[in-house]
This record gives sequence, C-alpha cells and structure tokens, in this order.
Amino acid sequence: MKNVGFIVKENPEANRSAKRVAVALRKYGAKPLFEPKQFAAAELIIAVGGDGTLLHAARIAGPHGLPLFGINLGRLGFLSEVDLDAAI
Repeated sequence: MKNVGFIVKENPEANRSAKRVAVALRKYGAKPLFEPKQFAAAELIIAVGGDGTLLHAARIAGPHGLPLFGINLGRLGFLSEVDLDAAI
C-alpha cells in the first residue's frame, strides 16, 4: 500500500500512537495521510482510538470502499481489538 489515511482520536496518547504507526509504515514505503482532504488517495484507513473513533472512520471510509483497520487505545475494544503493540 502506498497511501494510508489516519483518523485519530483527539488526545495526546492517540497522536503519539498514530505517529509511531506512521513511522513503521514509512519503513515499508507507505505514505501516511493525516488530512481528510488527502483520503481520496488512500488505499487503507487506520483508526487510532477506541470504538467511537472506528465508527467515525467507518463513516468516512465506507462510501469510498476503503478497508479499515482499528487500533484500540481504549479499555473495551469491542470493535477495534488490536492494540498498539500488536499493530507495530
């Protein structure tokens, strides 16, 4: 994948986590996209946060037919059960 969009919960922990994932993806030649206006070029959307963030990301990714990957930073993680350590 060349372009990966990020939808991140608005808190410092989520921002740090998203940056860690972005650094890991760059090693494989992927370009992280953090601006929603860039998502038209994305091939995948990564949601970093909890289930609410994943649901928000699904509303954005769905109409474009983009696959969605959720990284859970919350407690329950019913929808996004992959934690940061497993994702990197």
